[in-house]
Amino acid sequence: MAKLQPPTINGKRYSFASIEIDIDGAILTGVTDVSYDHALTPGETRSNGSVYVTGRTLGEYAATGSFPMLEEDATKLRQTLGDGYMTRSFDVTVSFSEGDNNSVDRLLSCRITKEAKSYSASADALKIDFELSVHRVVLSGVDPIEE
Repeated sequence: MAKLQPPTINGKRYSFASIEIDIDGAILTGVTDVSYDHALTPGETRSNGSVYVTGRTLGEYAATGSFPMLEEDATKLRQTLGDGYMTRSFDVTVSFSEGDNNSVDRLLSCRITKEAKSYSASADALKIDFELSVHRVVLSGVDPIEE
């Protein structure tokens, strides 16, 4: 098997500054972190006389995401989504770009499930934490489940 060499542009790798995030085409500013995960957990079948798993089901897929935003930008996000913003579904696109090297992850059919505010004395800017229910995560154009 050939050794996979990660692409670099003049020796550079992606950094947080390489990321652009948009919700349904609107570029988000003030995002200070972004994370998402997904899992496909298969069911197992066993039969008498065997200590081994004899088969697996396709399983159940689950995905989540989260991002903290600066307070003022979170207000703009809520205003953009409008009344009922926690009931609205939207896609999130996370684009990575360094020169000609580009990659795109897509979080499909997301909904805000939690919004948390927590303030304390600090020199840091105020942030709002958003948690997402995500229908599906497509990493670099590759769907996790072949339909």
